[in-house]
Amino acid sequence: MEQEHAPKYPVQTLEKALEILSLLSGKSKNTKEGGGFGISEISASLNMGKSTVHRILNTLMEYQYVERCENSTRYRLGMGVFKVGNAALAQHTISLADFTPLDELCTAYNEAVNVGVRTKNKVTIIYKCEAEMTLQVKRQIGETEPLHTTAMGKVLICELPEQQVRELFAATEMRLYTAKTISSVESLLPVLQRVRQQGYAMDEEEYCLGLTCLACPVRDYSGKIVAAMSVSGPSVRMTFNRVAALKEDLQKVSMKISKQLGYNR
Repeated sequence: MEQEHAPKYPVQTLEKALEILSLLSGKSKNTKEGGGFGISEISASLNMGKSTVHRILNTLMEYQYVERCENSTRYRLGMGVFKVGNAALAQHTISLADFTPLDELCTAYNEAVNVGVRTKNKVTIIYKCEAEMTLQVKRQIGETEPLHTTAMGKVLICELPEQQVRELFAATEMRLYTAKTISSVESLLPVLQRVRQQGYAMDEEEYCLGLTCLACPVRDYSGKIVAAMSVSGPSVRMTFNRVAALKEDLQKVSMKISKQLGYNR
């Protein structure tokens, strides 16, 4: 499995265990057997010996990071990963915020609302509220999205120094998702400047055809952008007047959350 960042002092066995956990976090192709991955499948996917895979799985099972699927020889993530993930969220200030205003916004507009933070070169979803509309956008907590082509991503990097933005994308592929995707740093920089000036960002089918998204920043006591919150929905519903109303209400909600974190402009 290709790594985005190579560790300075790698521990080979630990790396292999983390690769297995990363693989198990993906969706198994075999859903008829209750999901999960078999030892042979893990071995082939990660180019590891079966005996090595078996030993690592045994250890991970002892710590409840991995468990065996019911009536199967396949493996999946265990509740130990869930506990660690929840602890990680609890240690980030934004996770302590009261997101009730977001739920109210979701109900008022009947569109999906998400909160994301920057984890190196991606946006990680840490909170979501799903709408009840037939056409809707589903996100999962922990799911990641690219920075350069999403509304939340643009918000999260809009105040970075230009050199830092250049360095970030020198090490990150600016992948094309649609014909509207921003594909170069030179094209992205003026967009980020506009986001800084107007206080919000838009993704108009840059990440997914038929999807429009609006995002605003969440700031902490120092004024630093620590998260972004967005409202997204099918482009057919995100008309000019609706986006204008959403922008006003989303900015109010983002300010409420920011004030919970001590921000006082």
